[in-house]
Amino acid sequence: MKRYTPFSRVVTIAAVSLSALVLTAPASSQALTNQDNCINACLDLRKGPGAFPWDNIAATTGVEGQAEPACYTFGTSAIQSDIWWHWRPTLKGVVTMDTCVGGGTNADTKIAAYVGPNCPPVAPGTALDCDDDTCGLRSSITFMTQCDETYIIQMGSFPGSADGTAVINVAEVGPPCPPNITYICQPPAPNSTGAGAVLSFSGNRTQLNGPYTGKLTTVNLPPNQFGYFLASKTAVAPVPVSNGFLCLGQDIARLIGPGQPGVQNSGAAGVFNANLNMNVIPTNNPPNVPVVPGDVWYFQCWYRDPGPAGPRSNFSDACCVTFN
Repeated sequence: MKRYTPFSRVVTIAAVSLSALVLTAPASSQALTNQDNCINACLDLRKGPGAFPWDNIAATTGVEGQAEPACYTFGTSAIQSDIWWHWRPTLKGVVTMDTCVGGGTNADTKIAAYVGPNCPPVAPGTALDCDDDTCGLRSSITFMTQCDETYIIQMGSFPGSADGTAVINVAEVGPPCPPNITYICQPPAPNSTGAGAVLSFSGNRTQLNGPYTGKLTTVNLPPNQFGYFLASKTAVAPVPVSNGFLCLGQDIARLIGPGQPGVQNSGAAGVFNANLNMNVIPTNNPPNVPVVPGDVWYFQCWYRDPGPAGPRSNFSDACCVTFN
């Protein structure tokens, strides 16, 4: 039988000046879609604070995250009828996610968080935090955050309880993340799915934190289509090209050269994921340039877009990334 004892935790934050701290309370409600399978979590990317209604009534129970020691309560580590989504911080510090308020029919929730953007392994021991009962039978997790990191959130029910609806409330505390990534060329042109392809950048942009790293992700792509990522040191006003808009200026590098991600396939989920080689970006003049401190690079995704008139070209939105 379940007990109703609240679970407490303490999180230590590195010292920062009080003037730099920002506390963001939940913002207006934005409904979460039901991402039943972990592999589809990236189809729902959220940033910063908010109050997100969700439900797991039609969800199934996956294999990822079902054996986490941090999730073990009342004889089980399982999270029933789990749904998944991606989240990125707007502050560097601590985030709390809970289902304590907001109503709903799911009376016995369970939540876990992992470093993303990939799904957690089936093997246990990688959860940042996991909780069953903090506020009655509702749940609350708290974990440290880093700017430019993507986290993957697993939400569901305690095994044997009734699935249903709830609201997950997200609040952050800490200094603001530096505005070194901005997104342009928005909104992207719709494609044959009815949505526009959305690009995002994550990785280390500060040389003091080690070598530069970069990962590009594009979601909302037509399934099972090919494409590749583009890079340039300049941007232009959106130029109509085929079904979409090109926003990169000359010299444009196609990231398909040696050591680069190469041609992508969107698969059934309609997603591109690529790790960049920051030392050899295959521009034309000069060729194969490295990223150096102070550089500003623009990235965009080109992809094949099928339609009733035959396959044509299309583009995602674009991002501007400053490297320090």
